[in-house]
This record gives sequence, structure tokens and C-alpha cells, in this order.
Amino acid sequence: LGVVISFPGSRDQRAHRDQEPLFSLPLDTALPPFAVTLGMPLVDMIPEMGGTSVLVGSSRQVSTEGLSYSTPILKMGSGYLFDYRSLHFGQANRSSRVRPLLTAVFSKPWWRDWQNYEKGAQKPIEITGRPEELSDVFKQRARLSMTAR
Repeated sequence: LGVVISFPGSRDQRAHRDQEPLFSLPLDTALPPFAVTLGMPLVDMIPEMGGTSVLVGSSRQVSTEGLSYSTPILKMGSGYLFDYRSLHFGQANRSSRVRPLLTAVFSKPWWRDWQNYEKGAQKPIEITGRPEELSDVFKQRARLSMTAR
């Protein structure tokens, strides 16, 4: 579980896969997914904020020729799933608002993401204060907590 934050003025990320192939190609692309990523925006997104662009079908093909990107622009709390092997990138945030994305990886019980989450590989960030752009998220969380009691 994590949060990816794209601040106003951020640029396009480079296209990447979160995991190297487990097996040699083309065997890896013939197998079903071993993990999927859930992306859930913590604010209502607008096109200027960008999003996560996923190259549709890239987890199942060796060549990416002829494939196209899909970039969901969603409401807060909506979500999308993609195969962990998919080629993807975070788009530039051309808005004046922060774009926080909650992420969760669901996997087969035998797999662990040592490549990205090896001890010390991911450094925590420290946010001092409470960014004004996220105040709606905190208010929503407080309402949900009070309703659940």
C-alpha cells in the first residue's frame, strides 16, 4: 500500500514496468498475471492533472508496436486495475492541484516485490503541515471514520 503524489508542474515520468520479466520472453507474456496494481485517486481528477497512462496489452506482448495508451481520469475513490507487468507512466501535472494516488498491489501468494520494496529501497517522504489541496481528502476521511462508529 502506498501513495504516489504528483505535484503541480511535475513532468511526464518515463515509461516503465514495475517488474522485470519473471521468465524469459515470450514465455512471460503468455502467463497470467502474478500481480495487479490498484490505482485510486484521493481527489477528483481533471484532465490537466494528468493520470497514469497504461499501454494496453503490453503485459501480454513482446512488441509494443500498434498498442495505445489508456489514461483514466477518475473521481475520488474510484479505481482501476492493471497487470503489474504493463508498461506505464505518470503524466505531467499541468494543474495547480496536487494529484495523490493511492496504490495497492495484489499478488499470488508466492510472489514478493523485492525489486521495488527491498529494505531501504523506498524512502519515506515527510510532509510538514497539511497541503491545502488535500484538505478535502482529510475531511472525507474524518466523515468516514465518524460514520463507521
